[in-house]
Amino acid sequence: MQDFIAKHSEATNITDTVTEGIITPVKISKEALSSLGGTEITDNSEPFDITITGRGASTIRYTGKQNLFRSGKYSYYILSEEPAYYKEANVKDGSVTFGKIKGSQKNIGTLYVSQKAGEAHHDFSPCISLYTSTETLTEKVLGELKAIIATDSDGKEYGLTTLSNFFWGKKQIGFKAPASDDEAKNYYPQHALVGKTVKKLTFITESAVYYTEDIISGTTVTDSTTKVVTFTPNEDTAFVIENLQAQ
Repeated sequence: MQDFIAKHSEATNITDTVTEGIITPVKISKEALSSLGGTEITDNSEPFDITITGRGASTIRYTGKQNLFRSGKYSYYILSEEPAYYKEANVKDGSVTFGKIKGSQKNIGTLYVSQKAGEAHHDFSPCISLYTSTETLTEKVLGELKAIIATDSDGKEYGLTTLSNFFWGKKQIGFKAPASDDEAKNYYPQHALVGKTVKKLTFITESAVYYTEDIISGTTVTDSTTKVVTFTPNEDTAFVIENLQAQ
């Protein structure tokens, strides 16, 4: 017998890609789950608040399965129904392995991308705006975003993570510069994407997985009054990650 749980893992593997600290649905046997000795999180678990300060203070309350991100290793929350996608976990000799994501993936169709020098959120850019038709992808998909997988023309996959690589409110994706020491390189491995041609993007969200292999690179102009975005394809429409220094 197997249950679907929301499982917090320190590293979630998607083929050769590793993204840190995300919560993903997992299918695992009760016996295997019990052997891990994790703490069960429920809707009755004590909530907690996080206050963010800066240009304006705001407080967010975390309850139920939201508590997983600060809970200990192998903590879990049992889901009441089968999720849209999940990973299978197996335990052998105390070691946990995770399979590939299972479940349907939704094709979002043509994705239009534009690049420009970004803000100081990153050592270097680009900051990449993503559009489907005239709407930013952020408004359609990225509101529940957990991770982005970028696949280059050689088939190699790269995991993009929150704050390190993308910012919901800014509707931007960017990168840290290659570091000189090995520890920093391991912390920001995504810099290897710079100069690569991206052939596929996969967006892992709270409720579904979206992808596209139809990516067109170009430039955009936003009308100051109507806010309508006009997209003009580049002569070479391939999506190549540029090394643009942050402003």
